[in-house]
Amino acid sequence: MLRVSFRHVITSALMLALVACTSSPPVATSPSTAPVAPAALPMPPVPEAAPVRQPNPAAAALIAQAESHRSRADFATASSLLERAVRIAPTEP
Repeated sequence: MLRVSFRHVITSALMLALVACTSSPPVATSPSTAPVAPAALPMPPVPEAAPVRQPNPAAAALIAQAESHRSRADFATASSLLERAVRIAPTEP
């Protein structure tokens, strides 16, 4: 029984020594080194949505006519109608 007791004491002493070696003492922080929350930054203004552009009715009519001519395989007329539509409204999608 003495032998079991001695092993228990030795094992406990070794475990305490290992635990003492691996743990570090807590570091006290002074108020000057404490983390400070960042100041709230103002949010940039939200840009307004661009107004929806209405298509040019003349260009839309020319495009519809060009589509009709294209479906009948009249590509020369369809091409000239599309060129006119581009000249009327060059920035239309």
